[in-house]
Amino acid sequence: MLSDKKGSVPDNLISSLFSKDAKKTQGVAANKISSIFIHASKKTEVAGIKGAAKKILPVGIDIGTNFIKIVRLGQESKSAFEIEKIIIKEIPREAQDNAKQREQVLPALLKSIVEENNLWGDCFACLPHNLSKVNLITLPQMSQGEIDKALRWEIRQSMQTDLSEISLDYILLENQRSIFQANQMGILTVTALKKESMQYLGLLKSAGLNALALDVQALANFATLEYTKTIQQDKLILFLDFGAGQATLSIINNGELIFIRPINVSGNSLTRAISEYCKVSWEEAESLKKNSGLSLLGQSPAAAGSPDKLMQVKNAILPLLENMVQDIERAAKYFFLQVLRLPAGHFDKLILSGGASSMNSLAAFLNSRLGIETQVNDAFSKFVVTDHSYRDNPDQLGSAGVSLNAALGLALRGL
Repeated sequence: MLSDKKGSVPDNLISSLFSKDAKKTQGVAANKISSIFIHASKKTEVAGIKGAAKKILPVGIDIGTNFIKIVRLGQESKSAFEIEKIIIKEIPREAQDNAKQREQVLPALLKSIVEENNLWGDCFACLPHNLSKVNLITLPQMSQGEIDKALRWEIRQSMQTDLSEISLDYILLENQRSIFQANQMGILTVTALKKESMQYLGLLKSAGLNALALDVQALANFATLEYTKTIQQDKLILFLDFGAGQATLSIINNGELIFIRPINVSGNSLTRAISEYCKVSWEEAESLKKNSGLSLLGQSPAAAGSPDKLMQVKNAILPLLENMVQDIERAAKYFFLQVLRLPAGHFDKLILSGGASSMNSLAAFLNSRLGIETQVNDAFSKFVVTDHSYRDNPDQLGSAGVSLNAALGLALRGL
């Protein structure tokens, strides 16, 4: 992604960022090293910005398909942490779904954001969804040392790739013993491509950012649910991250994330359908999606647009949303049959996140089609916002907050 030496990173850095052992490596201090995750028993030491009157934590940065989203937390004295900085910067339209254009545009765009907002230094970042895979693997009960070897064998068999080309991390699921047989354990694994992850680290470094840890979107979102106590230990919850370029369904059981599946409908696919069906520009289609959405189906206030236009929007996106419902139902059936070993079951709640989840009446539609209590993740409402741009315009934050949950989850790692 980068050709200049200034933006390069040492070859050993990616292995240190993903390593479970905080060993000192060339040019990388031990307190800068983290695995993909911060485990409950292993917290990363993070210092605030020296000389600042307010304690400022490293930024959480989520580079999505359409937008770069950044959140930074701060603390005055011993008061609760507040959202001190919010940045939402749109990636140029021509670079949103064009890999070559994206490579050319992102370095300069990210660097300008960092410089304009004085964000140099430490950060926690999300890996792009296409660079990592999350899987649930069951193994016989074994020691910690044996787990590492067994997982590498399982990954090598399933991915048919050289293990030297990927990085592996995992979470041992402690609260799922009632699901698996007595002699088995459940493990959530994450694999990431080393070469592409190195390029991503180079992008961050060239902008003046030092990645303390790399995370995956589903776990960053999960962090906001944990911190705000949105999930309960005895509940079975669906979590739909409905982003512009990718939708992902996660299942949370007994307070742990245990199952993740991609969904074949994204926010951009809805926008494209509206643009083609209604014969309008991409920008107008995006506005119609957010403000009109499924307003004719729900009990929401009247949306912008004439009744004819609202009907056109509904007709454009309804087939795709029905496909999404079918994807969710298939994933749920697979989970009950293959993981829980049950013919059927019921989820306690569906939680929505991601920019596309703010679409008018989407929650009401999914509630009626799936028969599950549905709510939008409102993690931002649990924090005081001191960023002047949003503090003085709470309505703007309300519409943007659902797209910032992953960035907020990353920022929370600094705690």
